[in-house]
Amino acid sequence: LAARGGNHIIASSYKICSEIVKTRPDLLEVLATPNRYFDHRGKFPDHRPRAVVFYHDGHLIMNYIRYLLVGFGSIPRSEELPDCTPIQVEALDYVETVAKKYRLILDMQPGDMTFVNNWAILHSRDAFEDDANHVRYLVRIWLRNEKLAWSLPPVLEHSNKAVYYDSKLEDIWNIVPEPRLHFELFQTLAP
Repeated sequence: LAARGGNHIIASSYKICSEIVKTRPDLLEVLATPNRYFDHRGKFPDHRPRAVVFYHDGHLIMNYIRYLLVGFGSIPRSEELPDCTPIQVEALDYVETVAKKYRLILDMQPGDMTFVNNWAILHSRDAFEDDANHVRYLVRIWLRNEKLAWSLPPVLEHSNKAVYYDSKLEDIWNIVPEPRLHFELFQTLAP
């Protein structure tokens, strides 16, 4: 666990969209219109416009990854992709406002596991700080159960298949944390 922060936060996409329908239906229409370009930085070369919210095969699906839509800190969007319009940014901001209202903060302990349906649950974490004795360590594994997996709209299925079935994607396994040596002032390495 981190010395400070790093909480795992989740929120139901269904609750978020239900609140938006009641309070700002105009923004739900913006979120459901396929006119956003997700910037995958070449990992999934599919620059078709898509929506953030879908209703497909009986399921409400939310594909909300803000940094792929607007950039992140010092990592701007690719120049060839159009920026989000002001109303699109307003809709994204409102998703985050409503998500905060319905969020659940999970008090994770060493050894805990969470399983999240990325299409139904938004998830994030607080900022965190480590120190010499407290280090946040999280292993994220993407799993897919073919029998239980939701059917996806074609625009989402394309990148989803790339994640699970494309042998060209590099597997990165960060299972063993890097060792940290810590010695108190009175400790030495020699007898």
